[in-house]
Amino acid sequence: MSEEAPPLKSTPAIFAADDPIDIASEVIPIQDFLKTHTASDLVPESGKVVVLEIQLTIWDAFQGLQENGITSAPLWDNRRLEYAGILTVSDYVDIVLHLSELKDESTFLEQMQNMTLFEWRQLKQKQRKEYKQSCETQPLESGQTPPSVPTEIQLSRPAFIVGHVDASLFDTSRLLLLYQIHRCPIYSPEYNTVLHIATQARILRYFVTHWKFPYLPKLLARTIADLNIGTSRANLQFLRQSSLILDGLRTLSLKHVSALPILDDDDNVVGVFSMSDVKYLDLENLRAELSMTCAEFLQVKKTRVQIGSGIEPSASSSSKPEIITCTKHDTLVSVIGRLARYNIHRIIVLNEQNHIEGLISVNDILRLFVMG
Repeated sequence: MSEEAPPLKSTPAIFAADDPIDIASEVIPIQDFLKTHTASDLVPESGKVVVLEIQLTIWDAFQGLQENGITSAPLWDNRRLEYAGILTVSDYVDIVLHLSELKDESTFLEQMQNMTLFEWRQLKQKQRKEYKQSCETQPLESGQTPPSVPTEIQLSRPAFIVGHVDASLFDTSRLLLLYQIHRCPIYSPEYNTVLHIATQARILRYFVTHWKFPYLPKLLARTIADLNIGTSRANLQFLRQSSLILDGLRTLSLKHVSALPILDDDDNVVGVFSMSDVKYLDLENLRAELSMTCAEFLQVKKTRVQIGSGIEPSASSSSKPEIITCTKHDTLVSVIGRLARYNIHRIIVLNEQNHIEGLISVNDILRLFVMG
């Protein structure tokens, strides 16, 4: 079990144990906070935004992400002199899955090194058009569900979704939730430039570190069980230690989820495989990397994280636990404290037997805060 995170710098709300929950009213102080702070508050005083030219090859683009230790970057069209979208780990996963269908190793690498980001976007647009046409020409019968396809193909949304630098954190959060995205560029029309990449996790961390009022909102003192927040075990997708990384990527894409708990044969959680973990895959040996089991990948990831942090692989890693957990009896304030402290996007909910009972993501919490 992970250690308890310190609460927000306020005195906890006091209420009777049988006090009925009224989320609509209890969330108001949090919404007021989000409405009085703007996206510009997320922009660090010093920092940089890596922008990728849309004519870069897939290989060079993802090398750029890895070298800068980031998982997303705005795309710039030098011909049109305008931003053309954003490259994220979701694109990385979709590209890898598309190219993994190529049987020949040399063709796989050749496509990675020769296909441009512009050509990939054209291919996605073609897939989206074909999917739409197939739905129109082959209507579903009663009770039939549409085939699973990548989220980007299913959703009709602008190619470049941006948050205004002066928009409130409440409106920025709504934008992310509305389009079912985890990040968007913070854009300044005055300077025609992207100042920062806003994410759901950064908004939550800002709330945790900047709440300065004397008392915590009553909502934060409620337990996870009281709020019934997150995804239950029955609705969770997960992997086994013997599952292949390629199968994990396919599940992430087809089920439209950002992470999958990894379980051993006794149903104990031994790790989490997420979209952002693709940054730990070796591009030069990507075909072989996709054939690793989840158990092998967890060991490889641990070593690469240590090396990237300047830590000897034989030395103990940082104080951050490998798996961050909570129980349904923990309060919401303790859960968001752990999410902020360890800079993570989700937390595993365990039962009394230390088996997985559910999962709570930053998206779940932000949805509670904004949608009530």
